[in-house]
Amino acid sequence: QTGQSIRLDDYSAHPMALPLVIENNIRAYMGAPIISGQKTLGVLAVATTAPERKFSERELKLLETTARQAGVAIQNAQLYASLQDELAERKRVEAALKLRDSILQAAASSAGQFLQSADLPSGVQALLERLGEQTGSSHAYIFENHLTTQGDLVCSQRYQWTAPGAFSTLQHPKFQNVPLNGPGLERWAEAMRRGEPFYASESTFAPGEARYLAPLGAKSILEVPILLSTEAAGGSEAPIEWWGVIGFDDYTQERQWSPAEVDALKIAAGLLGAAIQRQRYDQAIRESESIYRRAISAATAAVNAIAVLWRLIAALALGGAIMACDG
Repeated sequence: QTGQSIRLDDYSAHPMALPLVIENNIRAYMGAPIISGQKTLGVLAVATTAPERKFSERELKLLETTARQAGVAIQNAQLYASLQDELAERKRVEAALKLRDSILQAAASSAGQFLQSADLPSGVQALLERLGEQTGSSHAYIFENHLTTQGDLVCSQRYQWTAPGAFSTLQHPKFQNVPLNGPGLERWAEAMRRGEPFYASESTFAPGEARYLAPLGAKSILEVPILLSTEAAGGSEAPIEWWGVIGFDDYTQERQWSPAEVDALKIAAGLLGAAIQRQRYDQAIRESESIYRRAISAATAAVNAIAVLWRLIAALALGGAIMACDG
């Protein structure tokens, strides 16, 4: 306790002698503290039961030297362990940054494809493939919200990329017409409506979530809502439409999704939202153009009909005048 060495010729006579040690007939005793930095870690001790044995001052000095060396060795081991932890953390950060860069590159490449192509399905499939491969997921997928014939709000899986060796769940009944307000999915639905990512693992699935995911073998999921800005009247802030969900899953292990993976999914959701909105605008323009063409066609037909009618009236009027002259 004092950080000082001790040498006793008769241990049992010491006022702080431990009963357990006395019971083992310990006679002579010497001990030296093991110190690392400013902290005492323990004691290096030597004892004997031989009544005639006494430890010398030279032996105590040797014990103190050994204790100091032990303290230095322990301190070096702690420094080495700390250095190893620091290197491991640095490697983890470097790996996360590398993953983030590769994911963002995949998302940027897909963004270019979205902008250059009007074929949304092929662009979506390419995006899912790139992101699924970069994150090492079992599946990358998209669900769309829609109404049933009875008017219930549900979501169904529309797109999926499947990793080699994994099985496709694209048409699985569990992932078609999933009630958005179904019991057990409140935690997931609330996160989606708030525009926040949702991630969970097999050990943390709520009972309702486990009913959909555990029977198929899902160990971990990460999902982000796909949101669209709808038209607002009078220049007010546009309301947000929750269109659907994009997500990753892992059927091989529980995992902690990295910030890079979460960010990548947010970017992908934003790309998809923009692409879907552009598709809607293009469709609206095409419909407007079609309506305009039909209106022009109808107006032209009406003008032509009026012209024919006037010619007929003129012809009838002229014919009546000729008949009057002949009479």
